[in-house]
Amino acid sequence: MAEKGPGKTIRGYISSYLKQTPRTYAEVEQDQRTINARIETGESEIAVASQSTADAPRRPANEK
Repeated sequence: MAEKGPGKTIRGYISSYLKQTPRTYAEVEQDQRTINARIETGESEIAVASQSTADAPRRPANEK
């Protein structure tokens, strides 16, 4: 079988990016504040992910 070429991968990535719902300015600003706070405290994103609770709503890994 032939493997997927890099062109298909890039097209799929771009296609999924364009299908995302637009984010508001406030959401982007909040994310930036969170990232900046993590950088200042030296906290990694992996450490934050491991602290998430089981009750927290999860985003679908692959929306179609």
